Amino acid sequence: MADAPNQPNGNRPEWMGSILGVATFVLGVALLWMTFQWAYGVLTQTPAQTLGLKDGEAVDLNVAGRNFLGVLVKVMALVLMAGIGATIATRGVKLYMASREHVSQRPNKRAE
Repeated sequence: MADAPNQPNGNRPEWMGSILGVATFVLGVALLWMTFQWAYGVLTQTPAQTLGLKDGEAVDLNVAGRNFLGVLVKVMALVLMAGIGATIATRGVKLYMASREHVSQRPNKRAE
């Protein structure tokens, strides 16, 4: 293979690693975006909607408690999804940087 024109003496970046790193980063950011969209939908509901309360009716503690536990499960899922999305995005950055690392670590052999 011929050397890349901008990278003398075989100091070529790994293009497949770069593409994979960027794709992984974009996937992580997309997961974070979906998490925040879902969180916005969950957290903008009124407490009456969230707990299943109706105007003029007595509070049914069984229904309110069940709905409250459902909210807690959703919040835990949101935290988990945000953590996974952030981890995937971080891995994408690390993959990208690792594909570029060998270029900066190799000494340039200059023809003298």
